Amino acid sequence: MVGTSNICTNNVYLRDHLWKIDSKVKMTTRRGNMNEVTRLDDIEKVKIAISNNKDKWIKLIKDSREILINMEIKDRLNGIKAYLKSKRNCEQAKSDLFEVEEWNKKKIGEHLLELKEEGELDKGGDAKTRLSKNSIGVKLTDLSLSPDESSSFQRRALIEDDKFEDILDRCVKKGDIGKTAIDKKVKKLKDKEKLDKKVEEGSKKFIKDDKFEIINKDFRKAKIDQNSVDLILTDPPYPEKDLPLWRDLAVFAERVLKPSKFLICYSGEMFLPEVFNMLTAKLKYYWTFSLILSGNKQLISARNIFCGWKPILIFQKPPFKKIEIPIEDIIKGTGREKEYHKWEQAMDEMKPIIEAFTLPGELIVDPFAGSGSIGLVAYKLDRQSINIEKEKNDSEKIKERFYKLKTRLKED
Repeated sequence: MVGTSNICTNNVYLRDHLWKIDSKVKMTTRRGNMNEVTRLDDIEKVKIAISNNKDKWIKLIKDSREILINMEIKDRLNGIKAYLKSKRNCEQAKSDLFEVEEWNKKKIGEHLLELKEEGELDKGGDAKTRLSKNSIGVKLTDLSLSPDESSSFQRRALIEDDKFEDILDRCVKKGDIGKTAIDKKVKKLKDKEKLDKKVEEGSKKFIKDDKFEIINKDFRKAKIDQNSVDLILTDPPYPEKDLPLWRDLAVFAERVLKPSKFLICYSGEMFLPEVFNMLTAKLKYYWTFSLILSGNKQLISARNIFCGWKPILIFQKPPFKKIEIPIEDIIKGTGREKEYHKWEQAMDEMKPIIEAFTLPGELIVDPFAGSGSIGLVAYKLDRQSINIEKEKNDSEKIKERFYKLKTRLKED
């Protein structure tokens, strides 16, 4: 139980030391209100004092044993931030203060978790979250904390210190020190940890299937029989540094595709001329589909253009032969699916392509399988697939997703 007045000597020192900034900044603390700066004589001395004491402050915050002290620190930080906000050339001081503030939020979260474990934290919600009538607990309202703030601080507390420090470093380097900067990255980290756990458990249950093969290596080293593949459907990397992969993809496709079969690949717009030159060196151009993207449009900063579509390039291994099933060359996107991989494509978008360019039982190869979306759609449509992915972690994701798909198909 945390008392309202029982503050140990060490924590009094912590509180007072933090804001004794070269005797130039005097703060007045009013519970529930943002602190006011009553005297600020020299901004340069304030900036130097903040930067010189940052590491010491963080250490003292980590050693704090009283939540009320950290709440006072939180209030005082708000006052300092408000002061710096109106000043120019204070970027370093703002970054340093940002780090101190975030460590303090993490420490508050640790206190809250301790209170929760001891049954002393009353969220003030429904009967299930309240303490018993006879219990004397700490309410979020007494701490001037909203439920959202409480949850946010507790999420920070669950992250190991070294990982949390890495998150802070990335934010500071990018200049991303806004109000929600850490919350987004903390959520992303927790989502990743949750996904990793799910993948680890699901991948262990993976059972090999003759119609669904996973190869964990670079596609250029994968042993695929010559003239054995009915369709290569894939989504290669788009950045300029990865352009040589497209040349290797063309060589790979020429070797493994059956005559008159197709290489179909998603592409970015930025380097289309280079991509065309590399692919046409080995294959014949057939057509370009347009995938109309749904949701928010991505800004391509190098061209200052909001991108609303994505080309799907279709090339054929000679001799020429037209497809038998007519298909429209505009595909409407069904939204982003990025749970498993940052380049993951929506599964429903691939269905009309697979149905138009292959028959049931034919073999589809994805040299950049990522999390295996193309192979999963192929399996659902009764096609065989070889999913080639060089990253071990992504290969495990494919196993987990395939296990989940087979389980769902059995239930249906």
